Amino acid sequence: MIQLVIGGPESGKSLRAEELATSLGASHLYYIATMRVMDDAGRKRVQKHRAQRSGKGFVTLELETDVDRALTLMEEPRRSACLLECVSNLVGNLLYDRDGRIREIADDALIESVLSQIGRLTEGVRDTVIVSSEYESDEADDAETARYKRVLHDVNMRLKGIYGT
Repeated sequence: MIQLVIGGPESGKSLRAEELATSLGASHLYYIATMRVMDDAGRKRVQKHRAQRSGKGFVTLELETDVDRALTLMEEPRRSACLLECVSNLVGNLLYDRDGRIREIADDALIESVLSQIGRLTEGVRDTVIVSSEYESDEADDAETARYKRVLHDVNMRLKGIYGT
């Protein structure tokens, strides 16, 4: 089974995704964390999420990119459920390097990279819960922010087309 949870910031999507993942009854439960921690706010967010899933049986795999590599780190992927948190971070990590510089990658190539990584992951495990964010476009957005939001929106629409809502 593949579940897609998409929502705005602070919408409760992470908690909902954790509830879904823990209800699947898989023999192993993995949390694939894609957040690239850059500052204190990021560290606090990670602490909040770790506390939120404490005691729920998740093994955390921190993979900023190449999320399909999780399959090589899992004990029994075919008997496992994984929660991928979060596609919006994955898109950002592929769009920007660790120093915050934009990578030279075409939007279509970026979208295909994200979708193929997720596709390989979902094909290799029993169950997957995929979390993503959606952001409203804003006239005040600079060109890079507008591009990020557009690419993320396109990825989300493609994920909805593949895995439903």
